[in-house]
Amino acid sequence: MPSDPTATSLPDSVAVDIGRFPGIKRLAADYATNFSALASFFAGDPEDDDAWRTTITARQASPRPDAIAGIVAAQQRARNAPIEATRAAARLADPKTVAIVTGQQAGLFGGPLYTLLKAISAIRLARLVEARHGVPTVAVFWVDA
Repeated sequence: MPSDPTATSLPDSVAVDIGRFPGIKRLAADYATNFSALASFFAGDPEDDDAWRTTITARQASPRPDAIAGIVAAQQRARNAPIEATRAAARLADPKTVAIVTGQQAGLFGGPLYTLLKAISAIRLARLVEARHGVPTVAVFWVDA
């Protein structure tokens, strides 16, 4: 019994077999559980650090439109975004910065909770990539609304 009876020990994550979800498409299930079946359709395996390094190097070597960072920053200001969001937008101007980009059509495939889950996942992945590869990384999330 724990020394603190009010303490709970909840896991940080729980494994979910999405292949068992009703209506899940095989493509989505294979991407999550059997990437090798789809590998030829992608630039690299998202669980392979070498693939990440190759992609990061290619991204940093390619030209980027200077206007993107300014456009995102202006949108953040117009929406009175939190300071963390405006700082992230400013980081996009650095040519060394890479972005983890995802988005969601609001309310589709699970509603608002799914949208929140995707946004949080993008932020966590950006932090992981930055820590693991030592490269400035920003999560960019768009909502099709």
